[in-house]
Amino acid sequence: MSRFRDKIRSVGGVDFISQIAAEELKAQRVQTLQVVQDTMGVLPQADVIDFITDFGNSYFKKNVFGKTANTSSFLNTEDIDIGTVYGWPDTHTGIREIINTYNIEEQLNTRFFPLFEGYPGDVIYYSLNQDTFGKIFYWHHEGELDAPDTLISNSFSDFIDTLFIGEEDEETDEEPLSDDELTRINANRNKAGFPPIDKYRNIIA
Repeated sequence: MSRFRDKIRSVGGVDFISQIAAEELKAQRVQTLQVVQDTMGVLPQADVIDFITDFGNSYFKKNVFGKTANTSSFLNTEDIDIGTVYGWPDTHTGIREIINTYNIEEQLNTRFFPLFEGYPGDVIYYSLNQDTFGKIFYWHHEGELDAPDTLISNSFSDFIDTLFIGEEDEETDEEPLSDDELTRINANRNKAGFPPIDKYRNIIA
């Protein structure tokens, strides 16, 4: 575990979303792990649980990315933006809430343990399936319903080792979505209960 602490420190550390007393955090951890066990039938390895205990319910102070050798139609580069570190508290960034929100047939229909938010609305997760147990996958919430999730690392420790501080390229303008792409994405967002977006991927209030 000290290796993980050293790695997180090397990329600038984290800020916690809220401060929680040790006894309360312990109780929230027990409750969340029970939900995971009841819902998924299995728990992640101890180093993952310890990592969430130490760093969950937080976000990186720096602009932190992970790396993957596998790309997809959405992950078209090897750099993956890392957002919130999901945690034990029963909040909108808590592991229980992510499971309750996304563990349905039309979305994350698999056995998973959520780790991080990727691109807003996306989930980086630890697989709890028997054939892929311990591998790290990326789920894109605007992807095709039957599209496979992208394997981004063969293990949790390998993925953490790839974390690095990046810089946003402010001069790179994202291509607007075509009418067909926009229609398809908004149809999927509607089914999932998300608000529509415009062709520049901005949420329409």
